[in-house]
Amino acid sequence: MRYSILLASISLLIISCTKNKFTTAPQLKFKSMNIKDVYQGDILQIKLSFTDKEGDLTGLLYVNQFSISCPKTKFENDKAVPAFPTTSNIEGEILVSYGYRVNPVLVEPQCEDVKLDTCYFKFVLKDKAGNKSDTVVTDAFVLHKP
Repeated sequence: MRYSILLASISLLIISCTKNKFTTAPQLKFKSMNIKDVYQGDILQIKLSFTDKEGDLTGLLYVNQFSISCPKTKFENDKAVPAFPTTSNIEGEILVSYGYRVNPVLVEPQCEDVKLDTCYFKFVLKDKAGNKSDTVVTDAFVLHKP
């Protein structure tokens, strides 16, 4: 009897921990960024991966830049998601680029006494049906004030 209860408990645990890769709400993950120290003229590239059950990613990518060192260094931006084929169980990557005094621009350090501004991004992906992914946070990067 104890053996069957233990086996049933282990089976239930395994099943509950298995998460379907494709869900109705888009799934978004931070993969990488090309640089951690950003100087004037540099372009920061952030690679995100996504999955979506319906493949209806004709929505928006919400972007927020935050600073750890200077609360004034922040911005919000909505980017149109690139066109992807509308197929079920789609997965792919999105590359987001921002430049330091190069278009499209990062917000420069806004505090005069801050020479090195440590920042990060948050992203949320929205599909055509209005479903939103969880918020994804990037690694920190440092803006070097010229």
